Amino acid sequence: MHPREDKINFENLFLADEKDATPGELERSKKDPSFNLSIGSNERIESVSKHLIFQYNGIQYSLIAGEKMDVNEYYDMAREIIK
Repeated sequence: MHPREDKINFENLFLADEKDATPGELERSKKDPSFNLSIGSNERIESVSKHLIFQYNGIQYSLIAGEKMDVNEYYDMAREIIK
């Protein structure tokens, strides 16, 4: 059985307070499931996180890493899980 996989990139925006978000960012946070608006940070931080979600033998796995992680490292981790 081969695993089923989805690769998703999420844009993350961390702000101290919701009032620090632009009207466009607030609107996007409501409509775009790949945009994450987080409140409570000491400073404005923008980042991208990579998510690899796969299912193998009826179990769903989710691997999450920062944007600097090489995609091949994801697959190496997934291979370790399913071997």
